[in-house]
Amino acid sequence: FSALHVDPASARFAYARGWNALEAAIAVSAAVCTESAGRDCKLAAIVLPVFMPNETRRAEGFSVMDLHRFRWIYYRAQKPGLWGAFAISPLSASGLSAQAPSEQTARARALEECRARLEWELGEIGPTGAAAARRGGFVRCEVVHVSRP
Repeated sequence: FSALHVDPASARFAYARGWNALEAAIAVSAAVCTESAGRDCKLAAIVLPVFMPNETRRAEGFSVMDLHRFRWIYYRAQKPGLWGAFAISPLSASGLSAQAPSEQTARARALEECRARLEWELGEIGPTGAAAARRGGFVRCEVVHVSRP
């Protein structure tokens, strides 16, 4: 999911792309654009998966990057008799574990990696974007898949 906010008067803009939740992309791009322009910006565009209606404003799922990580890394790394887990955040962070001895360990490892990536991502979007993400409740990770032996 992606969102673009623009201030037509100053030509300032902010674009959040490739996120796992549309609501998070909208909130953060709005905050960053408003900070840059010094006034409220307008939502100019959103990018949705092909199968979603244009009126969609709240949705979560895998970003393209996380879908690739799930299919090509996580899924292939699993071994018979061992546990795995995949976690995502509403931003673009994700975490995975494979070949864990227990479900609890698999979940903990996936969440740990997701949270570490999320902290890095918050630094990349800057203080204004990070504050907007925190206000919106988007600074979290959750396990969305568990591979059982």
